[in-house]
Amino acid sequence: MESLIRKSERKASFVKGKKRRYLYGQIDWEQKLIIVLGYRGSGKTTLLLQYLSAIQGKGIYLSLDEFLPKG
Repeated sequence: MESLIRKSERKASFVKGKKRRYLYGQIDWEQKLIIVLGYRGSGKTTLLLQYLSAIQGKGIYLSLDEFLPKG
């Protein structure tokens, strides 16, 4: 678990100082479930990492790529 937390923190540190994605201010981050849809490369991950960077340690970014077998 510690390695997943470190990976999440490292990824979030890459977006610090970048201009926020245009949807950042339009999302109600207090909702229990937020679905972000978009094409590949449209900034979905960046948006989520920017939020994680802002809340500092109150969340973790997990990618299914971390859990899927390499093949």
